[in-house]
Formats: sequence, structure tokens, C-alpha cells
Amino acid sequence: MQSVEQALALIPGRRDILNRIDDRLAHVIRYAERVLNELKPGFPAEISYKVPDGKYVLSFGKHKGGWCIMHGAEDVEDHDTPLVGASRQARSEVFLIPEGEHQTPIERLIVAVAESLDEFAKERSPQLENAMRLASVLEASGFPDSGGQ
Repeated sequence: MQSVEQALALIPGRRDILNRIDDRLAHVIRYAERVLNELKPGFPAEISYKVPDGKYVLSFGKHKGGWCIMHGAEDVEDHDTPLVGASRQARSEVFLIPEGEHQTPIERLIVAVAESLDEFAKERSPQLENAMRLASVLEASGFPDSGGQ
């Protein structure tokens, strides 16, 4: 067993290693967030995941005027804590592959963003059909379209 003096001497080096790891994890979170923002999906998405201490939600959506990756406990109504501002533990857990899964929660969220666009596009198809029908009626009534697509 180590003495107190030996343990105290080890703390700064071990703390620095942990800080470098956590800084790198935070960097990758900001990187993924930046890529999603550059792709401008424009629609929110969320996934849930389980870790030993509970169930959580990871989402991509609007927060204080901008889009970001957010985190929160599943049993809480608001999941609006930006992941980059969440605890070290929360940030590290989004890079763990849960048992029975093949992707980390953050990878699953990126996939969910892409899939949500498909779902929203399918939901919009009937509205587009109705809008085009209205446009045809307006044009047939003598009101030409001056700038639509």
C-alpha cells in the first residue's frame, strides 16, 4: 500500500493525464457539433441511452439561438444542458458503446439527425402536394406565380 506522501506525489501527474483525456473528449464533441452545424440539418433529433447510473437523452437541437448537442436525464422534462458544458462523466459516457449496441450514443445521435431529415421530408410530402394544388388554382385564376420554384 502506498503512503500518503507517495499518493500525494502521484496526484498532479495523474490529474494532468485525466485533464488531457477530458480536453480531447470535449474537443471531439465540439468537432461533431461543428460538423452538424455546417451540414445545417435544421431539424432536431434525439436518442436515449443507458449507463450504469441511469437513462439519458442526447439530442441535437436549438439552444439559446444556436444549434448544439445537448444532454439530460431521461426522467427530466428538459434535456437542454449543452454537452460541452455537462459533467466530465456525462461527456465521457457518450463515447461508450452500451451493451447490446454497436455505436456510441454520440454516433447514434448523428445517425438520428440524418434519419430525422428523411422522416420530416416524408411528413412534408402531403403539404407540398396541397401547396402545389393551391398554386395551380391561383395560377388558373389569373394570378401568375412571380417567383416560386
